[in-house]
Amino acid sequence: MEIHYRQILDITHDGTNYLDSTEQTQTISFIECWKYWVAYCYETDGIKRTFKDSFCVGWRDWFCQTQYFEFFSEPKVKVMFPYSKKWFLIFRNERKKHRDEFIKLQWKIINCGHTTYDLG
Repeated sequence: MEIHYRQILDITHDGTNYLDSTEQTQTISFIECWKYWVAYCYETDGIKRTFKDSFCVGWRDWFCQTQYFEFFSEPKVKVMFPYSKKWFLIFRNERKKHRDEFIKLQWKIINCGHTTYDLG
């Protein structure tokens, strides 16, 4: 599922709340994200991790054409940071605004005691 970054309502140590496409509040549990992250890592690289080993709740990519965070909830929730590729909008600092919002979300997650894996 994809949502726009403006749909995020808050982030706490326990998880994040966001508005879905029907304007209903939904919750992502970071405990659930840890569980799926640990399982994913074991399946892909064979390294057995525990909750104590990782505070990772998803991954992020700033260098993708549309920047995003993806939380390892079930189903996965991808928080998109779209911006226009039109030159006149880029020079109006639209990309800088999105970068600032991207970094702000990253720091909110970190300040709540979690992290996301950097794909960039």
